[in-house]
Amino acid sequence: MEILATVAFSLGVIAYSVATTLYFLELVRSRTEMRSSLSSSVLGLGVGCHAVHLWVASQFTHTCPVESIQFALSAAALVAAISFLVLRRGREIDALGVFVGPLSLTLLLAAQFVGAAPPPAEISRLLLGLHIMANLLGLGFVLLAGGSAVFYLVVERRLKQKRMGQGKGRLPALDVLDRLGHRLLLAGFPLLTFGVVSGALFFAQLGELSGLSFARSILGYVTWTLVGGVLLSRALFGFRGRRSAYGTLWGVLCLTLLLLVYVLRPLLGVVA
Repeated sequence: MEILATVAFSLGVIAYSVATTLYFLELVRSRTEMRSSLSSSVLGLGVGCHAVHLWVASQFTHTCPVESIQFALSAAALVAAISFLVLRRGREIDALGVFVGPLSLTLLLAAQFVGAAPPPAEISRLLLGLHIMANLLGLGFVLLAGGSAVFYLVVERRLKQKRMGQGKGRLPALDVLDRLGHRLLLAGFPLLTFGVVSGALFFAQLGELSGLSFARSILGYVTWTLVGGVLLSRALFGFRGRRSAYGTLWGVLCLTLLLLVYVLRPLLGVVA
């Protein structure tokens, strides 16, 4: 099983890399339907290999994927990639593949450096599993919303510079990107809310926190606040477009810092 997990991991890395290259070529050249379909097919192959690796590795190590931050971080890449493959149907958002491909590849590789310390005995395994599951789903949705926000700003800038008609790959429309980012945040925010609440319960049970654990909790709360602020500002004041995109990117920045804390934790000799 260890060999199968290694093979699936290697094929997933290769497929994600090839898909990223194909999406990039599609973006900088005149796009064809065949090239678009090929890019998505290769990304789908990467998702399949990734899923096999995740399942086999968890079986081999006797670890439930939703009880380990190591596997949950890898699974977040699956959430983002699968969500993109589903959402691209009927929408002109294939250009987002240049964000989803590298994101999936990065999280798949980064998960290999995350420590797999066992959870404290006083924490409910059921609640821990739900906590990690909610966080990884919310993480995938918010990161994909960040990609949509980046493309919104890029497309808006190209429109202002009147550079949209230069024969390059087709970029998504602004209203499509704005609605997509909003819906992804709507899907991710309740999941992050559950993650924040359940995380607070864990901290109350554990008592005193280490400096790194405290930093993780602060980054999690800030991310949740920023995402909630973007949604609330849109509902109450009609903030959308560029304002919503910048707010989303601030939330993604905090989320990225949170992921870096998890990735760097083993290098700092911290297991809690």
